[in-house]
Amino acid sequence: MWNICSVLAVLCGVFEVVHGEFGPHSDLITSLPGLQSTLPFKQYSGYATVAAANGRNLFYWFVESQSSPSDDPLVLWLNGGPGCSSLGGLTSENGPFQPTRNGSLDMNEFSWNKAANVIYLESPSGVGFSYSNTKSDYDNPGDASTAKDVVTFLVEFLKAYDQFKGRDFFISGESYGGHYVPTTAKAIVEHNSANPGEAINLKGILIGNAWTVAGDDNLGVVQTWLGYNLVREASGNDVVKYCNLSNMLPILEERMGVRLGLDLLAEGEVASEAQCQAALAQVSRETGNIDPYDIYQLMCLEDAPRHRTAFLQKMADSDAPLRFHARNALRRMQLEANGPCQMEHSQAYLNMKTVQDAIHAKPTRWSECNMQINANYSRVDFLASMIPVHQYLLKSGIRTVVYSGDIDGIVPTHGTRNWIARLVATGAIAVTKPWRPWADSATQVGGFVTNYGAQFSFITVHGAGHMVPSTQPLRALDVLTRFLKNTI
Repeated sequence: MWNICSVLAVLCGVFEVVHGEFGPHSDLITSLPGLQSTLPFKQYSGYATVAAANGRNLFYWFVESQSSPSDDPLVLWLNGGPGCSSLGGLTSENGPFQPTRNGSLDMNEFSWNKAANVIYLESPSGVGFSYSNTKSDYDNPGDASTAKDVVTFLVEFLKAYDQFKGRDFFISGESYGGHYVPTTAKAIVEHNSANPGEAINLKGILIGNAWTVAGDDNLGVVQTWLGYNLVREASGNDVVKYCNLSNMLPILEERMGVRLGLDLLAEGEVASEAQCQAALAQVSRETGNIDPYDIYQLMCLEDAPRHRTAFLQKMADSDAPLRFHARNALRRMQLEANGPCQMEHSQAYLNMKTVQDAIHAKPTRWSECNMQINANYSRVDFLASMIPVHQYLLKSGIRTVVYSGDIDGIVPTHGTRNWIARLVATGAIAVTKPWRPWADSATQVGGFVTNYGAQFSFITVHGAGHMVPSTQPLRALDVLTRFLKNTI
């Protein structure tokens, strides 16, 4: 579904919505539909204006810690996409409750607000409930403008919630958060240097299955296909041989055989785009209808409304980067298997008028991802390497932990290992404690960890897919807790 504000802004021109005060007095959530018990923490939601002249407003949902809100650190969570909502993370991954099919809320035993005060922010404008009164704000969003708006939001947040001023602050996210998180961290470092009176006490960043270097991440997809016996070796090798992996969006989309008009090989090499597309189509046939975000996960079978099916089909046939989300959603509806439908439940819940009233959102057709924002997002940024940004953060003293669900097939562990090896080759980091298992709080092997000095660590989460807190919630909370305590 489209965010109705984005649709109106694009099709009908500028519109005006007036909001009241931003902060704890106006944004306190006093009740939530479907909640069966009294929550042991406070939560707030509403809009913050990040560009008054444009009428650009970001929607946030803030949950205080269940442990010690006056002492625990502050964490910002950012979903990726680009163009996907962090409220999806709240309601289907690491938030304190998850909607059910009947509209009630189940408490999440492994919510991240067991260890921290957590902000879920919908950005850039046009995502979820966030919007702008200026049409051009939707035309070409990119990493720099998104990071700038997030920093503006954080400055305003710390003014409104001044008890958190100076509190240890961390940024976390997943997927295209591999761009959002480090670029926002860099923008904060630069902001702090220029505005010491408004400094944000950034201590570290935590990124899951992070899209970081296109060529390395896409090669990792092929390595994952081969490593998990999803395709023939010859078919995987043909993708590497005929396609320029550095000039492709996540390879999942490309393997659908859709022509993008890319320069598929380096100059002088003798293969055609047709050969690349043929190789991608072949691996698509061989892998079949598996969930690339979690290769061992079953699919959701719950029926969607007819208009949503039609919309997904339209997007699946388009050239928008998020067409692979649409195709995956259609496959979920068609496959004859039982599987998790949490995102469908979340979407239905957040579109209830009573819910939107309770969280101070204006009437909106909320969707997990805004495909218009995704399609318009800067392709240059999408394909840019984040290695220079990581080098900058390391020099600035920002601690980084990269975690990876090891059965993700879209931004997989193999790809992350590829780009970390590249970062090592630059001399920015070096192994100090080599690959070894770590035990989760249930005393099972939770995955494997490698340390690169005091500032950079890589940790895998065993049995987790792309959305680690969703597929391995206990281990995800373990990772967060150890990250905050600097014990990874």
